[in-house]
Amino acid sequence: MKRVSFSPLLAALTLLAMVFGCATSGSQPMYYWENYSDSLYQTKKHPTSENLAEHQSVLEKIIETSKEKNCRIPPGVCAELGYIYAMRNDNKKAIELFTQEKQIYPEATLFMDRLIQRSERKPESEKAAQAPNPPGQNQSQGAAVEKVGTEEKAK
Repeated sequence: MKRVSFSPLLAALTLLAMVFGCATSGSQPMYYWENYSDSLYQTKKHPTSENLAEHQSVLEKIIETSKEKNCRIPPGVCAELGYIYAMRNDNKKAIELFTQEKQIYPEATLFMDRLIQRSERKPESEKAAQAPNPPGQNQSQGAAVEKVGTEEKAK
C-alpha cells in the first residue's frame, strides 16, 4: 500500500487558497466614516464655532453618503448631530435625530429616550430662565409675583 504524502508546496498552496479565498476585495464596508476622526479631533482641540460647524457638516455628510451607499449609519453619528442641534436650540431636529439613532441602534434606547425627554422639556425651562426676576427675588418668588399680577388683571 502506497502512502500519499503531502509536499510542503501543496500545503502552502492550500493555505494560501484558503486565506485569499476568504478575503473578498469587492465587499462594501459596513460603515462610511468620511473624515470623522480628523473633524472630531479639530473640534475638541480647537473648540470654536467654526470647527463645530465644520464637524456638523461632516456628520451630515456621513449620514447622507451612508444612505446613498446603502451603508449603515455609524453608531453615535445621529446622536452626536442631534446633540449639536440641541445645543443650538433646534429641538425638533434634535429629537428627530435621537429617534433615528434609537431606530438604528435599539441598544441606545434608554439614553436616547432621556435625551428626547430633555429636549422636549428644554423650551419650558428656557422660558423660565428668560423671565427676568427683580433683584432680591428667587425664581419661585418671581412666579408668585406674576401670578398675583394676572389675578389683579382678571378682577
